Amino acid sequence: MRPHALAVFSVVVACGTAACFTGETPPERDISPIDAMAIDVPTDSIAPRTCNLDPRGRLVAEMGRAGDALVAYYQANGGFPATSQAASPTASCCTQNAGGLHCCAVVPAEWDVATWNAFGFAQTEPFEFQFAYTGVAGGLTSTMTATGDLDCDGTSITYTLACTSSGGVPTCELVAPTNMD
Repeated sequence: MRPHALAVFSVVVACGTAACFTGETPPERDISPIDAMAIDVPTDSIAPRTCNLDPRGRLVAEMGRAGDALVAYYQANGGFPATSQAASPTASCCTQNAGGLHCCAVVPAEWDVATWNAFGFAQTEPFEFQFAYTGVAGGLTSTMTATGDLDCDGTSITYTLACTSSGGVPTCELVAPTNMD
């Protein structure tokens, strides 16, 4: 086993607004149940638009855990997984529309494949993004993406987890989408 190197994980805000990562609802959009409680609007009168109250926040946390797992994999194996995995699931969450909430349904078999198993990534509750992974031969770099259309208007956003190593120290950086959904 390799000695533990310092794991670095950072978030790059490329969209120019803190709302990208906090999940805040811009004023011109529907109000969330959390915002409604802050201004004393009964939350039972607000229909949920998606399966999670904060899909962007949840995604950033999931990608953070994936980054930590990829760094740990690198430290234990001397490189990132050198495999690739096409979009999981294959159908978009808008197409699936699980529960009528623009969600992807959890199908355990979609996550029980070599690439996701290598670093322990899986979805265990309804979610809004399709995930893909590309590892480079030799394990020096890898890229994981999460692509989703949160309001199902045909405009998707993609978060990218870019992992590299320098001098044997692995790092993963989450890059936010440059467009808004």
